Amino acid sequence: MEKVLKDGHKGRTQIEKGSVPTSPSNTSGSLAPAPVGIKDGAELGIAPPPYPEDSRLEGEEGTVIVLLSLDSENKLVSVELDQSSTYSRLDRSVLQHISKNFPVSVTKKIELQTKVRFHFKLK
Repeated sequence: MEKVLKDGHKGRTQIEKGSVPTSPSNTSGSLAPAPVGIKDGAELGIAPPPYPEDSRLEGEEGTVIVLLSLDSENKLVSVELDQSSTYSRLDRSVLQHISKNFPVSVTKKIELQTKVRFHFKLK
């Protein structure tokens, strides 16, 4: 996996704000409370990411954890995949959603670096 930074360097999967398109509609479920140090997206007021249609058809479910890096004004600097769901479509959906919608979809102030998890569960 590859991350792309503003300076052009590459590393782990990371997408800068505004650098990717969005995915189709979603119905994310929630599971057990997040481990210490990891927040649920809903807990922070972040709208759930779209559930990719191909993932629905294939029965793909999982949890994606991303690391959000913010500047001192609570603006998104980067979003990085911290733990994969094991399904690239689900991972991409979260990265793209955060990149495109942050901070508009966030209703609470968060720390400069925060791990956030999102669940994809079919009903």
